[in-house]
Amino acid sequence: MKTVLTVLIVVLVFCKPCWAEILVSEELLLQRIEGGNDIVQASQQRVEAMAEYKGVLGRSFLPKASIFAAQEHFQYAGESFQDQPYYGAKLEINLYNGGRDRVRSDIANVQHAQQQSKLKIIKFRQLEDARKTMWRALYLKELIGQYENAQKLIARNRKSALKRIRSGVSTRSDQYEFEIKSSELSQDIQTARLALEKEKGRLKVLLGIEPHTTIRLVEEFSHDHNWRQYIAHSEKDHDYLLEPKQWEVQKASLNSELGAKQWLPKLDVYAWWQQFNRRQDFDRVQSSQRQLTNLGLQMKWDFADFIAGNVQSRAEKSLAEANKLKLNFQKREIENELHLELRELELLDGMVHVADENVQRSEKFFQLITDEYKRGVKTSGDMLMATEKLVASKTRKMMIVRDFHIAKAHIKAKLGQ
Repeated sequence: MKTVLTVLIVVLVFCKPCWAEILVSEELLLQRIEGGNDIVQASQQRVEAMAEYKGVLGRSFLPKASIFAAQEHFQYAGESFQDQPYYGAKLEINLYNGGRDRVRSDIANVQHAQQQSKLKIIKFRQLEDARKTMWRALYLKELIGQYENAQKLIARNRKSALKRIRSGVSTRSDQYEFEIKSSELSQDIQTARLALEKEKGRLKVLLGIEPHTTIRLVEEFSHDHNWRQYIAHSEKDHDYLLEPKQWEVQKASLNSELGAKQWLPKLDVYAWWQQFNRRQDFDRVQSSQRQLTNLGLQMKWDFADFIAGNVQSRAEKSLAEANKLKLNFQKREIENELHLELRELELLDGMVHVADENVQRSEKFFQLITDEYKRGVKTSGDMLMATEKLVASKTRKMMIVRDFHIAKAHIKAKLGQ
């Protein structure tokens, strides 16, 4: 008995991933996106990569040191000489680079900030995708329930039809009518279940959940009438969408400044010490007479860089102006789209209320037809029509609720929520 119990415990421990279940709700989506989404993680890695390039200015003053050594055997005029080593060391320190290193440092900082703003955009786009996928999945889950309830109603009506057939009130056609509808609903249920599995699979990918893991959607499929308080905003809330383009403008301006500084000189201090070999100066036998010590200050202009810098300065200045125009256009475009999307949300909200009223009417209509069918006033066709109308009105409301949440997910992503 103990052996069996031990084996059972081991199986349960090692098979935990097989039966593990993860709860998914809108409240938990952001946390899972930040921790498990591969696209977000990749963008975070790019932020860290850009951070490594910061500090250009400080690194430009680091001394450039080099050492070298060699051992040579050589002949001169047919005469062999003793093997001779030569070696040395060189040190260069940048004192002034025309301000170019400072600009390059600023460019590195801008690139890092730009990647951070891109990370935020990517994160909320992935969150938007996850929200939309979740609500589509919740809709399909609810739709399957509606179809299953409709099947129960059809089964109940079929029993009533069989009783009427046995009593001679109805014909066999009533039975077949209900059976045909029941078969169609079974097909609809299978189709919806497959679609639900696809949406759940997509959600696992977005949230970084392993394929074998089961997820359970715990969000209630309902319409929140207080939705306006959750999307209250100001223009600053969607400014993060414009940040990459704003950094692009600044980067182009810095590149233009960098080009304008190409004409400025470069100033370095340098020091050499080198031991020459006899091949290089074989008139001096003593190695101490073949040593070089050098300390100097060097200023350098490169006229080719001056010409190229002017070209770069003018080109980057034009790019900065072009990016400003694109930025202005994008800002107006976002504000216009957001205004229309909020109007769409208002429309869908109103449609949900109308759909609620239609569901109530359909339920009353269904009940009236059911009572009249029991009294023999209505036919099976009338009963089937009332059932379809009831299912259709509920399904239509569910579609509107789904579309409402999908539209709201898009707006929340634009607002950085």
